[in-house]
Amino acid sequence: MAQQSKTTLPHVSVVERFGPYRKPTEHTIPKFKAIQEKCLELAVLIEETCPNVPQKFTALTQLELCKMSANASVALYES
Repeated sequence: MAQQSKTTLPHVSVVERFGPYRKPTEHTIPKFKAIQEKCLELAVLIEETCPNVPQKFTALTQLELCKMSANASVALYES
C-alpha cells in the first residue's frame, strides 16, 4: 500500500482572497502571459476541432474557469 504525502497549502485569508485587486508585477506578468497563451491555444483547437454541441461550450467554459483559477493562484501566492 502506497503512502500518501501530505502537502500543506499556504493559508490565504478571506481578505486576501476577496480583497483589493493585485496589480501584476515583473514576476507575475510572464506567468499570466504563459497561461493566456496556452489557454488560447487550446481554445482555438477546441473551436476548430469540436462540433457545435453542448459539450464544446462546456469545454470552453471550463477552460475559461481553469485560466481564471490558474491566474488567481499566481496572483495570490506569487510575489
